[in-house]
Amino acid sequence: MANNKQIGLFECCMILFRTANVPIGPEAEAKGVALIFQSRSGGGNVLISAIGLPDPRTLDGDRYVAWIRDTPGSQTIPVQLLQTGPVVTEPGVWVGAFVFGPGEQIAPFQDIIVTAEDQAPLLKPSLNRIALIGLFNQC
Repeated sequence: MANNKQIGLFECCMILFRTANVPIGPEAEAKGVALIFQSRSGGGNVLISAIGLPDPRTLDGDRYVAWIRDTPGSQTIPVQLLQTGPVVTEPGVWVGAFVFGPGEQIAPFQDIIVTAEDQAPLLKPSLNRIALIGLFNQC
């Protein structure tokens, strides 16, 4: 029997909100956005960006990681965020991307969280270090 797995076309722009773990900074309040695209044949991409995040050491980490949680395959997908420029000119701007291939599906998922992490490998998020969160039902 052929696999007739139905994958829906999905496009969304999700706002990532600051949690109480992150102090309000003088340059920009911490917030972010995730752009999600999934084609009907599967495959697509997720672009995650944030501004106003403090140094990850503020949350006892050394890097920021976005986590796409509880995908249809019950996976949690880590996406490392990289700082785009010096804090002097860009207040805490971080960006990361995830690309997935044909036949793969990530939507619907539970949420996207951004955490400060301090150890590799990145297997699960440190839930006591959540900086930003956005829920799938916002889409």
